[in-house]
Amino acid sequence: MRSSEEELVSRADTALLIGGSRRAGSGEILGSWNPANRRLVDSYQAAAAEDILDAAAAAAAAAAAWAARAPADRAAPLAAWADRIEAAFDDLAAAVVEEIGATISEARADVADGVAALRASTGTDERSRPIGHVGLVTPWVSPAALPLARLAAALSVGNTVVWKPAPYASVVSAKLAALCDDLPDGVFNVVLGDGDTALSLARSHLAGFHVVGTVEAARWLCREALDAGTRVYGEAACACIAIVLADADLESATELVLAAAFRSAGQRSCAVEQVIVETPVLDGFLERLAARAAELRVGDPAETSVEMGPLGDAESARRCGDFVESQIVAGARCHAGGTLLSELGEAFFAPTVLQSFSHDDTVPLCSGPVVIVRGADDVRAVAPVVSAALAAGVLARDLGRAAEIGTALRLPLVRVGSLPRAGTYEALVGPRAPIFSDAAFCPLTQTQELTT
Repeated sequence: MRSSEEELVSRADTALLIGGSRRAGSGEILGSWNPANRRLVDSYQAAAAEDILDAAAAAAAAAAAWAARAPADRAAPLAAWADRIEAAFDDLAAAVVEEIGATISEARADVADGVAALRASTGTDERSRPIGHVGLVTPWVSPAALPLARLAAALSVGNTVVWKPAPYASVVSAKLAALCDDLPDGVFNVVLGDGDTALSLARSHLAGFHVVGTVEAARWLCREALDAGTRVYGEAACACIAIVLADADLESATELVLAAAFRSAGQRSCAVEQVIVETPVLDGFLERLAARAAELRVGDPAETSVEMGPLGDAESARRCGDFVESQIVAGARCHAGGTLLSELGEAFFAPTVLQSFSHDDTVPLCSGPVVIVRGADDVRAVAPVVSAALAAGVLARDLGRAAEIGTALRLPLVRVGSLPRAGTYEALVGPRAPIFSDAAFCPLTQTQELTT
């Protein structure tokens, strides 16, 4: 049960960072709840429009001096930030478990990847040039690694930043920001809030605006920023498809798909949501995948033995249930899962394996721990099915044939012999945003090349 309004007020703190000062926002009080048990993790006063203007002004005022620093001088405070995060590693990982619902292993990996991203930024190409003060909006599923990688890219080349993390990641984000003490005032600013806060940031006439999120959110905010005359770079969450050829090692293929489909409860961008399997090995693959999915231990992610935690909220879990029901009505067969795990909490859904017998060109997908498997006599014929996806992985022993099939798919990212990394996003570029040349705050994504 959600905490009372009185508890929200009593726990609100000064989590914003603007111009080097920590302060409360001028907006409404918001809370972040543990998705596993719905207990309040913490609350904060959101940034209002005036706070966004202050943050943008602080970033603009600090931009010239920060850009004028030598690359080594910009790298030093980022390295110090990485050191502090590493020293607080256990506390941060525990916060990711509590606020995001990630398992302990997922949380530790996320924090470790964030530290690595900060350290990698100290070797920035000196030919890169900043564009000024930029805004960054990030999602919640990867609360440390994803934002730190983009913050490091922005700051290391000489941009100043106003960062708006997701409401579901406010506690982790505030902890990360509190460990950043060596940057000059105004270089790094943090504003907390919901979609209204993100909208105010997009409209605040920045030099650049970078958003990572759902397709709808990325397009919406990029459009608003473009209308304000700002260069934009959007990264949109997307689906991934696994293709299992008849000569594949089924044990290995099963484990790869299992991890890619159910890691982070299937909510990471580029999670595997559909598997195309050549008919001769379809039954064997389905049997293995369903058995392994049924074995996964789902529960409180704070327990070390748990392999999958909750979804972000109860509504996401209900959507998974509605999706599975609609697919079964349409003729799909459920081999594992398919149900809410209400005994664990309102945001838990069982790892689910569906078999589709549809002959339609496309099958709807579901963001969550639900994977659809369909057979194919000729995987070349599935090109229309995969065309809406960003990425695919072709699993086979004969890598020559796998590469030939992968190339024929004509997707932005295809891996042969493995699956694309979870957390890969599709690049959305606005018409007034030549981001690959002079907007160095935007890191190139993995979606721009065929990887074999």
